[in-house]
Amino acid sequence: MKQLGVIIDQELPVVIGDAPGADAAVQQFLADCGVRHVTVFCGDTIPRHNIGAWPVRQILADAAPGTRAFHSAKDREMTRLAGAGIVVWDGVSQGSRANIRRLCERGRHVLVYLRPMDRFVTVAPIRSGWRF
Repeated sequence: MKQLGVIIDQELPVVIGDAPGADAAVQQFLADCGVRHVTVFCGDTIPRHNIGAWPVRQILADAAPGTRAFHSAKDREMTRLAGAGIVVWDGVSQGSRANIRRLCERGRHVLVYLRPMDRFVTVAPIRSGWRF
């Protein structure tokens, strides 16, 4: 995860979700590196994962717990606050795709790890939309 090196070296603030899988793996990496400037976003009162015991920000949603709509509220707030994004995407997840779109609509660059291809691509915002 050398792509996180700049974030770690420059001590940039990190916002991250609490989901199993990619969020938990990145949390573990950040905790192993001793990163302190992390905020974990969650929809419940207690995050599903907070490996580094970082501060938690609960984002309330008007949707049933566990649904895409429930988690989308947290994702919208994280993409609103982020200066750039790193998204792990399987090429299918509508939530990850929406996060990429929201970041680009805000004029933010996004580094996307395409799991099926095992490679990174940069998604850059453009005036008329976004592109890979």
